[in-house]
Amino acid sequence: MAREDVVYFFQKVSKNAFLLDKFRDKVLKELVAEAKNMGYEFTEIEISDVVWEMEIFLAKKRGEQFGPMFSLWRTMWGKNYFQYVIDNVIESLSVEEMQAVATKVID
Repeated sequence: MAREDVVYFFQKVSKNAFLLDKFRDKVLKELVAEAKNMGYEFTEIEISDVVWEMEIFLAKKRGEQFGPMFSLWRTMWGKNYFQYVIDNVIESLSVEEMQAVATKVID
């Protein structure tokens, strides 16, 4: 359930300008606490693991190696990590793909 909560949290936040602005400069510990206040239950480790796995999934989807030369890394410049995740990871995956990662129904 925690892994799925990560996906639900990102789906909600990515579509809400107020929440995007609110969370933009939060450190991970603060982000997890705010998510908990919204009813989502996951730890810092769980959110980090799911995001990492979504990045790996996205590399495969793009036909790229997941490593230092992965093209997505270049999109981070000028953004904090939260904004990068929203703009370049969450927005690049369908709801079904994110759910597959969260429930580990992937190759």
